Order: sequence, then structure tokens, then C-alpha cells
Amino acid sequence: MISYIRIPLTEVHRMKELWQQLNEHHYQQTPVFREDFVNYTFEDRIKKITSKVNSKENILLELVIDEKENKPIGYCITTINDGRNGEIDSLYVDNQYRGYNVGGKLMERAVKWMDERDVETQIIGVVAGNEDVLEFYKRYDFYPKAYVLKRKK
Repeated sequence: MISYIRIPLTEVHRMKELWQQLNEHHYQQTPVFREDFVNYTFEDRIKKITSKVNSKENILLELVIDEKENKPIGYCITTINDGRNGEIDSLYVDNQYRGYNVGGKLMERAVKWMDERDVETQIIGVVAGNEDVLEFYKRYDFYPKAYVLKRKK
């Protein structure tokens, strides 16, 4: 049995191992900025995410648990800043559980949460090299709008 649970910020550490898998995936996928993922920590990422919200009501932390194995298998972090702009900041499903609509349910729950709060703009950032995920996001009406280029020094 798979459970989708909302967790408080005090339990965000339960997502750490999955986030590390996502960070490694980004490291493997990105063609140019690999060094950005080498020393990036879960704690740094959570600090960056929480710094943009002004209250705990503006962050949704969803964890997916395989009850039989008693382990986290996916997560989604969604935020709203200034009441109008929402972002699916981080979403990951363990490779072993892909193809079972776990990511789809996380997306549906995140979008519903933002819609219920009348969020005007909803975005997702995708790491360069990870474009395969774009087809997945299109199912939820997220499309590329612009490309931001960064100069490599």
C-alpha cells in the first residue's frame, strides 16, 4: 500500500535521502554545470526554499510512503510566495516506483493546493539536461516559457 502524507517542516529531513538521489540525477544529467550539484546539500536546498515563503502555511511538503517496505519513495515540495506566485520546487520519485502514477498524484495534489489558494502563476524549474521530464509536466499544463542562460566561468 502506498500512502501520500503531508508532513510539517519539522519532519522535512524524511525527504533527505530521496532529495540526494534527485541531486545525483541532476549531476548525471546536466551537461555543463555539474559542479553546482557536487557540494549542494539538502540543508542548503531547504534553506533556499523556506527563505522565500513568509509563513508555514505557504509551503506544502508531501511524502509518499511504501507502507509494506516502510520507506519513503517520493516527495514533492510546493511553495507560494507573496500569495500570487507558486512553485513546485522539488519533486522526485524513486526509480523503482516510476510508472505507477506516483509522480502524477504528487503533481495533481500540488496543483490543487495552489489552485485552492488562487495562485496566479505556477512554475517548475527544470535542470538543463533533464528535458525528458518536460513531457511529464505537459500532462499538467506546464510548458516551457523561456530559457535562462548562465555564463560558465
